[in-house]
Amino acid sequence: LELPQKQPSKVKNQKVAMIYEGKCDICEHGDNHWGHVLQKCKECSVLVHEACYGLEQSKGGKGGTKRLDWVCRACELKHLQPDGKRASRCVLCSVSGGVHAMHPIYDKEGPD
Repeated sequence: LELPQKQPSKVKNQKVAMIYEGKCDICEHGDNHWGHVLQKCKECSVLVHEACYGLEQSKGGKGGTKRLDWVCRACELKHLQPDGKRASRCVLCSVSGGVHAMHPIYDKEGPD
């Protein structure tokens, strides 16, 4: 599975003086917990810390740099789903519905 190339966004990452309400979907801690910055998917609104999700970590003061154009991997790959919707079932854990932070699974051996 090859990830699609991202098109340059018209919205630049902006330093936003705000803290997101809510918790990281992975570690369940809030924004700026131990200095970790939450990012919010612009399509599904899932919240994840950059460090928890494997994103390049932003710099900045309290709350860090919010990437207003950020899209999570599940939303980024939803065009590959037969119904065109975001995947909601995880093959690695017991999550079977809702919006959760998810990573794609890669098969190094190909389709066979």
